[in-house]
Amino acid sequence: MTYVQAATAPSLRRIASLGLDLIERLILIALFYGLATRLVANYVATHNIADLLALASEGMVVVLALIRRTPQAISFRIDDWAIAFGGACATLFLRPVTMAPLGPKEIGWLLQAIGFVGALWCKAALFRNFGVAPAIRGVEVRGPYALLRHPMYASYAIAQLGFLYAFPTLWNVAIIAVWAGLQLLRINAEERMLKTEPRYLAYAAKVRRRLIPWVY
Repeated sequence: MTYVQAATAPSLRRIASLGLDLIERLILIALFYGLATRLVANYVATHNIADLLALASEGMVVVLALIRRTPQAISFRIDDWAIAFGGACATLFLRPVTMAPLGPKEIGWLLQAIGFVGALWCKAALFRNFGVAPAIRGVEVRGPYALLRHPMYASYAIAQLGFLYAFPTLWNVAIIAVWAGLQLLRINAEERMLKTEPRYLAYAAKVRRRLIPWVY
């Protein structure tokens, strides 16, 4: 396994880690700016609340990525970073459009609101332990993490379904399908690293479902 303990890593590898972290943050900001521009423009044209909910949800990802603390250990596997970064950024390519939703627009708002509140709850629990690439920043067992091992991704999924309901284009279907696949790979990558921690093994034995209660 290509994991490096942050506190004892050689200086060159430590510098590389900090450099990758900075690049990740800058790219997230740039991609979010592009999405925010489209969402604001569409809201001005349509006054669709789904635009504002999507803007707030994706904006939280960028804010927490900027204020997170240095991890105890981090993965240096290229595939782990590609999956994590792809999963974090995929929804920034969603496109709001001026077209009718699949049904009553309030359903889309409700799904996005539920997803947003769920993600907010998860992020409040993690706070500065939030991260993008697989890393060990501690094991959270309280709040939503007492119910599922990856409640953040479950909340994201509900919000993305709400966005797709509000903006049902083939482009958005394709983006969300790619996003969903990346999240499953991301969960596997995170758990592969976290299960090197005895505390996480005990937690996983107690909270058996990752994403969907009683199912997965």
